[in-house]
Amino acid sequence: MTGKNGMELGDAKRYDMDFSRLEDPEYAKVYNHYKKLLI
Repeated sequence: MTGKNGMELGDAKRYDMDFSRLEDPEYAKVYNHYKKLLI
């Protein structure tokens, strides 16, 4: 399934993220790494 199809089907969880996970240093490292890739 593509992202476009996921949006067409109304997938409510497509962009859900538990932001409290960023308090975990290991997860914060991964998040910051991927954030840099998107810039």
